[in-house]
Amino acid sequence: MIYPTVANYKNDANNYSLIPVFREIRVDTETPLSIFLKVKAKFLLESVERGENVGRYSIIGLGKKHVITLTGKSVTFSHFIDDEKKSTETFERDNPLEEVRKFLSQFSAPDYEQLPPFFGGAIGYLGYETVQYFEDIPVIENDSNIPDGILIIPEVILVYDSIKRSVLVIVSSTPAENREDSYKKAVEQIELIAAQLSKP
Repeated sequence: MIYPTVANYKNDANNYSLIPVFREIRVDTETPLSIFLKVKAKFLLESVERGENVGRYSIIGLGKKHVITLTGKSVTFSHFIDDEKKSTETFERDNPLEEVRKFLSQFSAPDYEQLPPFFGGAIGYLGYETVQYFEDIPVIENDSNIPDGILIIPEVILVYDSIKRSVLVIVSSTPAENREDSYKKAVEQIELIAAQLSKP
């Protein structure tokens, strides 16, 4: 069953900029790695608690809505639709993370009780060089072409639950003017992933 209903989606779209549309799928014989490979995901985050104990959730990400790249005093925001880059904007700031904070503040989502603690957001890394945004510490310039930080807001998150042996397929839907079409597109993405998961 898909959550929320189309009626709830339309109603929540009045108050939130992102609506998680999701479905739980039983995956008794799958592992986070096998799911990652089946759906050709971008990343897999495994959870570990207290050293050797495996945590409950594993996070698998597909596609991208936004990519934030930090290099020195520069921050670039790249925006995607269906994984295709549509626009880019770059800012120069003493502390580029303030621009990141401003960008992320525009997003709000309902917290449905069926969802796990993490169901979407910015995922990535901040390298050592980003210490210059917090402290007055000199950073040696290098020509490695590796950004100081990258944050990706994925289009789809799969949350593998090791206790329930199920996976939640969560599409972060941005309600468009025609909300029914936005909802339908999210449901189609979920069904496509469900079909991929059902294959050997």
